[in-house]
Amino acid sequence: MKDDPVADSRERILSKLSSVAAIPTASVELVRLVQEPDAPNAKLAQAIEYDPSLTSNLLRLSNSAYFGFSRAVSTVRDAIFLLGRNEIFQLVVASVVGKMTQKSVRGYGLSPSELWDHLMGVAVVTRRLGESLHPKIPSYTFTAGLLHDIGKIVLGTFGEVDPEPIMELAEQEQIDLVSAEQRILGIDHAEVGARLLESWNVPAYLAEVVRWHHEPEKDPGQAIVSGLVHVADALCIEAGIGTNANGHIRWLAGEVLQKACLETHISDEVIEQALEELEGLRDIFRS
Repeated sequence: MKDDPVADSRERILSKLSSVAAIPTASVELVRLVQEPDAPNAKLAQAIEYDPSLTSNLLRLSNSAYFGFSRAVSTVRDAIFLLGRNEIFQLVVASVVGKMTQKSVRGYGLSPSELWDHLMGVAVVTRRLGESLHPKIPSYTFTAGLLHDIGKIVLGTFGEVDPEPIMELAEQEQIDLVSAEQRILGIDHAEVGARLLESWNVPAYLAEVVRWHHEPEKDPGQAIVSGLVHVADALCIEAGIGTNANGHIRWLAGEVLQKACLETHISDEVIEQALEELEGLRDIFRS
């Protein structure tokens, strides 16, 4: 049997998942507790306090102008009470992702700040779009946006993917990045990201959104959220938020927005709000 370089590439990349630093034990426990409505705040506080970095970020966030609470927040329990479980969950994910973006994603030519800005930008825009277009969106839309490109970290940093053949194929045949990745690597960053989250025991609905954010019509259960992330990703590419995407990728983003029939004033307003929000979040998570 002849060797299949594409199949070999796929297996090599999947084997790299085990070398990606696992989500911290304290964060795993916290994610589990946050999803249990009857779990007492005292247990949540205890899980957070096992991680000094997470505790620091939580108190910094609680006392930031981003929330603007009228009194100083000095304890984890007070922060949990004031922020609520959904914000706590988002904080945990943001802290983990923030640590992973401290290295350049070599395969995609992204600096740590560019990658973090794009992930956080898509998270903010996803939530803002959801609030504008879907009044009853799930509470995890922000988190889904934040995680959408986590597969690029695996491919670019741990898999050390050479981006040139992928970009050349996309340009020559006028296809999207995901299709080019599949043909060159045998897998794409969306599937890699979903596989990573599954290995971390992150809720399945989040892994599904990451898996299908480029093809939301294929998402069997989270199509609304996948669609929102899909459009938010395109908006951030068009606005140049944390990306060095080439002209072809920008053209594809414009096509996505056109298909979404998104009114210009809505997209402009969402991007303006997102840029303001990013400034505050950058101070918290990148300082």
